[in-house]
Amino acid sequence: MNVPPKQVDLSAWSNPDPLTYRSGDMVEINCTATGAKPKANIKWEINDLPVKERNLMKYSDFEDSRGRVTSKLGLRWRAPDYFRNNLARVTCIAMVGGHATRGSKNIYLDPASSAAFNHQFGAAGSQLPTTWTILSLASILIARSFP
Repeated sequence: MNVPPKQVDLSAWSNPDPLTYRSGDMVEINCTATGAKPKANIKWEINDLPVKERNLMKYSDFEDSRGRVTSKLGLRWRAPDYFRNNLARVTCIAMVGGHATRGSKNIYLDPASSAAFNHQFGAAGSQLPTTWTILSLASILIARSFP
């Protein structure tokens, strides 16, 4: 007799609520399907698209005394990949005998970090150091004094 997982739990290594990452951060999320018989076949989707094999982290299964299996599959990528408009919707699907148990989460990209990541000096601000400001003004004054 096939028993689909009683639940699918999505958990992130860092646990802010809502899940928010900055450009350059490693997004790491686990999907745990609990209580399936036989073992659940787990797959991930990001924004309704299948995930590449290189983004998956495989873990060992655990079987309890009743033969029910808990399986876990991790998902890992570096932000800002997979984000669209600062949002990535991840979905874990655990299949047993044609029955699917799903879990989804929205993950957000901090828009301020995206601008700083894409513009090397964006986070430092746009002010020049005092020395450069003085030298620039001195150059202008000297140049004005010549006819």
